[in-house]
Amino acid sequence: MPVGYAVSKADCDSRAGALALAVRNTFDDIRNFKTWLDAQTDPTLTALGYVSADISLLRSAYNDLSKLVGIYEGTQTQSPGYDFRTFAKLLTGVS
Repeated sequence: MPVGYAVSKADCDSRAGALALAVRNTFDDIRNFKTWLDAQTDPTLTALGYVSADISLLRSAYNDLSKLVGIYEGTQTQSPGYDFRTFAKLLTGVS
């Protein structure tokens, strides 16, 4: 017997389903956050403690992520290729 977890069909099915749900739910969360962000004015975000550069970064990141959602759903296309992490990676604190 190999070292580590034994893999069964149920394990594989469970993992495949969980990952698909995670992507779907994350894209739903992105859409909802983008809807909220679009409704916020710059002065409102400034009152929360953001400076202008932060607001621009946040909006750019979620414009990109929103387009990625559209590509996933088949409502948008992207050509040429684009690294959708360009701005979003700056939100993670790790480049």
